[in-house]
Amino acid sequence: MNLESATCPKCGAPIIFEEGRDDVFCSHCGTQVFKDDGNKTITYRTIDEARIKEAEVKERMQKEENRQSNINFLLFLLGMIPLFLVGLYFMLR
Repeated sequence: MNLESATCPKCGAPIIFEEGRDDVFCSHCGTQVFKDDGNKTITYRTIDEARIKEAEVKERMQKEENRQSNINFLLFLLGMIPLFLVGLYFMLR
């Protein structure tokens, strides 16, 4: 297997192109790097799956926290109804 090495244009980490491949993802920063016919590398786009996954998990956790807050508020209101009715009873008596 023939391997070509280069450096990531974004972070400078070493990257290795496998034979027959014209692109590779930097294992350090997630930048997708393409090589051209002149054997120089160019950055096409950054894909950082770990950060994407982290954002998805944070969003899911935030939704769960919001849902739990809504449930707690609803339970509070339901608990206040009997107190309100007792107070109303004594006021109207």
